[in-house]
Amino acid sequence: MGVTIEDIARKLNVSASTVSRSLRQDPSINSQTRARVYSMAMKMGYQGRSRRGVRKSDQKAAKIGVLLSAESLEAAKESSATLGYLHGITAEADAARAMVTMHAVKAKDRGRMDQDPELVPLMVRERHCDAIITQGPQVASDLALIGRRLPVISLGRTYPDLQTDAVLHDNIGGIRQLVGRLVKLGHRRLAWVHTGYEDLLYQARLAGFLEGCVSHGLNLEDQRLLRQGIFSSHPPFHLLEEGKARLLKEIKQGVTAFVCVNDREVAQPVVECLEQAGIDVPGQVSVTGFDAHQHPTSGGKIITSIDPDFVEMGRLALRLAVQRAQQPWSRLVRIAPIGRFVEGDTIGPAPR
Repeated sequence: MGVTIEDIARKLNVSASTVSRSLRQDPSINSQTRARVYSMAMKMGYQGRSRRGVRKSDQKAAKIGVLLSAESLEAAKESSATLGYLHGITAEADAARAMVTMHAVKAKDRGRMDQDPELVPLMVRERHCDAIITQGPQVASDLALIGRRLPVISLGRTYPDLQTDAVLHDNIGGIRQLVGRLVKLGHRRLAWVHTGYEDLLYQARLAGFLEGCVSHGLNLEDQRLLRQGIFSSHPPFHLLEEGKARLLKEIKQGVTAFVCVNDREVAQPVVECLEQAGIDVPGQVSVTGFDAHQHPTSGGKIITSIDPDFVEMGRLALRLAVQRAQQPWSRLVRIAPIGRFVEGDTIGPAPR
């Protein structure tokens, strides 16, 4: 006997009605509850109520899979960015009458799908989906394998050797916008702060910093690039002791603003380091981030940042996935919504 709606309901401690309505994309059910139901149904191998047959409306509905770079579906929800993506995906799925299922790809399993077929998600192996949305850092060889079976839509990242649809952050435009705001406040010597980890997303943001400096009339020779020896080179990132000393040294040498690659991993530790050293942020030094993490620092400050609009990005990815499922031979599409400047507590006029 196969898995039933009642089995899923017992596992999640919800009513069978809630499970049934979630699987039908009923908008009256909370989007997070629907996501839990989808993922549990997939995990348990739910195949639907075969005795009742398949409705014509169900035959027409697109089935979209979402691959999350996380140790589990619950762990994925700890990221505010991922929650934003998922909110957008599920909200747009309601409007498009699409079915969404999710799968978490653990770090230890990435890059091994071609070696171990069991690591290929069931929804890909058995083609339970019409297209796949991939979120977070994945391995190109895994996506290439998946792409031979199903269309892939990349959310937030690009992979140079893969031809996929993608919804991206406006990395260059967002960082350029931050640099422009700092220049208007009188800052002329900036420092770019990066982890030692290199990927295309971070490289694009660095390009935005350099382009912003040039377009706003700053002399590149006066700007600083702090890319190595400040943070650890691999996740989870942490600010090194020598990195802390380097930040203070740059301030003594005239840097008045730090432009950081992101909020949570870089800008927040930088602000806390400076405050612990007795540096007034933003009175003496300004700090910007990216991603609008919005969690206060230990000193209660909100990072001035760029909000890429994760919810809208999720919506766009779902639309692209449905379009690709319906029109597999149409031209590839890459979209980068313009980010929104978020005024925080960490920038101010350049000190005289």
